[in-house]
Parts: sequence; C-alpha cells; structure tokens
Amino acid sequence: MINDAASFLSVFTRDGSFCRVDVSEEGIIDAAVTRYADSGKYADSVLHLSLAFSPGVYRVLASEITSWLDSTPESRAASRQLDELMKEPGWQDEDRE
Repeated sequence: MINDAASFLSVFTRDGSFCRVDVSEEGIIDAAVTRYADSGKYADSVLHLSLAFSPGVYRVLASEITSWLDSTPESRAASRQLDELMKEPGWQDEDRE
C-alpha cells in the first residue's frame, strides 16, 4: 500500500515492469538515460536506485529504462478525479458538440 502523503518515481522498463524509487534519484536517471541516448546507444550504465518504500536497491541498466514518472499526492488525486469524470456517461461526446 502506498502512503497517500508520499512522493516517489515510477521507473518503467522495456519488459513492461516498473519499480517505485526515491524522488532523489531523478537526476541520476535523467543523466544516465540522456548519456546513453546521446552516445548513440553505446554508453550504457548500471544504476543502483534507492527503493521508495523499503530498504534496498533497484539495479537497472540505463538502456532498459523507457520512462519515469514523478508521482505526488497531488498528481494521484488529479488522476483519481479524472478517472471518476471519465466514468460519467457521455464524457466522450462533449467535445463533439
């Protein structure tokens, strides 16, 4: 269960999996993925990222990371609100009128 007051990064990989890591790791992820992409996909590196909700380290190659998303209490609340709005009948038709 995620603490509603917690912020974290969800790191997604090529195989479709993801891991929640500490928000302080964002600069490391960004630098490693950028270095990999800018090198023509040759400068790969192993990242050792601190897990968000338990002691331990998530090890992943920069080349395996497809995206990362900052998750905050505010962004999760907005997402839940949008999900509820999309459940209402006719929401898809409003832009077509």
